[in-house]
Amino acid sequence: MSQPSGAIGERDLSTTDYAGTVATEARRVRFIVFTVLLGMVWSQASSMMHVGPITAYIIVGIQCALYLGYTLRYRDGLIARLFLFSIGAGLTELLADWWLVERTGSLLYEPSGPFLIRSPIYMPLAWALILIPLGYLGIQLGGYVSLPWATVLTAVGAAAYIPLYEHWATGARWWAYRSATMIGGVPWHIIVGELLSVLPLPLFLARVDRTKAWITTLLGIVEGLWIWGAYSISYGVLLK
Repeated sequence: MSQPSGAIGERDLSTTDYAGTVATEARRVRFIVFTVLLGMVWSQASSMMHVGPITAYIIVGIQCALYLGYTLRYRDGLIARLFLFSIGAGLTELLADWWLVERTGSLLYEPSGPFLIRSPIYMPLAWALILIPLGYLGIQLGGYVSLPWATVLTAVGAAAYIPLYEHWATGARWWAYRSATMIGGVPWHIIVGELLSVLPLPLFLARVDRTKAWITTLLGIVEGLWIWGAYSISYGVLLK
């Protein structure tokens, strides 16, 4: 099976080029793991302090600054394209938030604002910071296993990863849910919807480092629309 050029598993390079590729990928992995762990520790601490949305703004700002600094420092086109894809998805996902707030009444945000549509202004970036590591995971898995398996394994990773943030967010008073059966303060339809939402990532990002920036952004917009669709499907199946 051919492997995406962003995957560690690629072998069709000279020895020198391959060593450089492995070093680049190892640096990316360390950086992404660091940002994920930083976000998780911060979110958990925020859930214990119950301070409110200010802690969300702070961690989103820190993580975005880290991604920007890393991309500029290492001129990393893959991370830059992952960010373009993810911010396109994050902005479009505002429609899903609007639907959850206005149509289902199951999502509540702290009223402090400022807001974009019905979401706090940090939410598009928060979604981007979730999708970047999951998208990178999908790329790497695609270098070793078939697309269906990469899709399933990425969804499993999301199912273990995103609900933790949702749980901590409710404790941190970033947002809350109501009118639904929940586990850890998170409705089942949200957990299932977020699992479904990442299914297209390995397909959309398989050749992201060779895709034009505008196409990458367009794919991100499609992903954002699919997030809305995933929530709608899970809500319709579990609550209707």
